[in-house]
Amino acid sequence: MRRVILASLVVLVSIQWVSADERAPAISAAEALGLSGPPIDCGDGTWFLGAGTAPTQLHIPHPANANAADTTNADQLRSGGGLGLSLSGQGVTVGIWDGNAVRATHQEFGGRVTVVDAVSAANHATHVAGTIGAAGVVASAQGMAPSVSIRSREWTNDVAEMAADASLIQISSHSYSFTRGWTVMNWGSGSEDTWYADRSTYSTEDPYFGKYDSSSQALDQVLHDNPKLLSVWAASNDRGDAYQNLSGNNTYVTYLSAGPSGSGWYRVPTTSYSAPPSDGNGGTGYDCLPQDQVAKNTLTVGSVLDHTVDPHDPATITTNSFSSYGPTDDGRIKPDVVGNGNSLYSSLASTDSSYGSMSGTSMAAPNVTGSIALLVEHYRNKNSGTTANSATLKALVLHSATDAGNTGPDYAYGWGLMNAAEAAACITGAVDDPPSERLA
Repeated sequence: MRRVILASLVVLVSIQWVSADERAPAISAAEALGLSGPPIDCGDGTWFLGAGTAPTQLHIPHPANANAADTTNADQLRSGGGLGLSLSGQGVTVGIWDGNAVRATHQEFGGRVTVVDAVSAANHATHVAGTIGAAGVVASAQGMAPSVSIRSREWTNDVAEMAADASLIQISSHSYSFTRGWTVMNWGSGSEDTWYADRSTYSTEDPYFGKYDSSSQALDQVLHDNPKLLSVWAASNDRGDAYQNLSGNNTYVTYLSAGPSGSGWYRVPTTSYSAPPSDGNGGTGYDCLPQDQVAKNTLTVGSVLDHTVDPHDPATITTNSFSSYGPTDDGRIKPDVVGNGNSLYSSLASTDSSYGSMSGTSMAAPNVTGSIALLVEHYRNKNSGTTANSATLKALVLHSATDAGNTGPDYAYGWGLMNAAEAAACITGAVDDPPSERLA
């Protein structure tokens, strides 16, 4: 299984796998899977590429501000905001797991980033970090919580590292997901449509969408054991992914457990193996969340367009076309909330003064993460330095969100668009005007 970065970049980055969002190939998928030797012609247009490893057994990662702060109303909590709170995320630490490191020397961070894992810096991680906590050296790139501290880690051992770092961070941010369903890979001859499931068994839908599996359970266990750690995950960008005939010859690559030359990876013609429908419950758009995104104790974030209306206007809150919808296979509401993932302007890793725009649930998740960092600070200020439990923060975010889509929670918007101003007001009211006093 591989992970995918959930963003569309303005700068093409060299990667080992080619996704629909990042199309600059480095090594091929065949090389990465250890498939050697030339393809073997099986007849009828089918080619055997090699046995390799089944997609269910692969765990290979793949990478799921100004308007963003206004969208979640985080701007109202900062200095000059309408609530008079002057919050900045001071004293709050966020852990960022990503495919590479944050560029710690970028002018937007001022020594607030600690790079833990010895990997190179990259645009995606640096943009995520900037969306959470850029200082605002360039005003239009200011992050949600401009004084927050950041620990930057590489994603290979994310769950174990979250457990190890739980006492050091209050929030973890994850803008990646496991690859599922339709994707794009380079199999040695350029970008090709790839059905990332066992086509011998599954011809309509990848069964791992919405599935609560061992990876979901492992993540939940860490969060259960560390009740102060809130983990925020991008919902993924799978909705609408579909067969595109990128090869131009009506073929695609898939895994066949019952292929003509045994189990393995094959390039197959659509005349013999019809292309499955687009991701999301056979093309309906629902049920396209990968495994980590369906964990119970996380906060899963979908993406909406800019929404700068104050107060929020539910009728004009709109999801991005790529943002993955729930539900989980066991019927739970996911995503939990939505944030702004539309063309966010933030820091990049090319130089210490590089900036650019990205879109994706990769951006919506840090938009919400940084907004929550302000709420952590506010809760501490109102409660003698006590840090709220993650369950308290999650409930606060969900039940103060602005409802969108269908009335009440739904599988597209969750509980709605995060409204940091309403959440902060709830914290203030609970301390300054507690229900017990109102009932007296």
